[in-house]
Amino acid sequence: MQLCERCGVEIAEDAAYCRQCGRRTLTSWASPRAPAAPTTASSGGGNPLSTLAVFFGVVAVLNVVVGAVAVVLAGLARYRDEPSSRFAVAVAACGAVIGVVVRVLVLG
Repeated sequence: MQLCERCGVEIAEDAAYCRQCGRRTLTSWASPRAPAAPTTASSGGGNPLSTLAVFFGVVAVLNVVVGAVAVVLAGLARYRDEPSSRFAVAVAACGAVIGVVVRVLVLG
């Protein structure tokens, strides 16, 4: 048995990571490992980075849609000459532009 350098929990000699804090062990750094087989959605596994990319992609698309709705609503407020309608148009336009920029950056 060996001790984790970060949290001090006992870990098995052949363990690659500490079960308590997730730190990689010294033995796993020293021994090269074969690349892991790619996981597919059907196997139930998932890559955290691709999951985050999908999440932020959905958020970016929703931001564009919500920004467009906000621009339309702000335009209607401006047409009805409601108070603060100019501010609403400016904020909605900025939100829509930021949504498009985020969508382009995230989804390419």
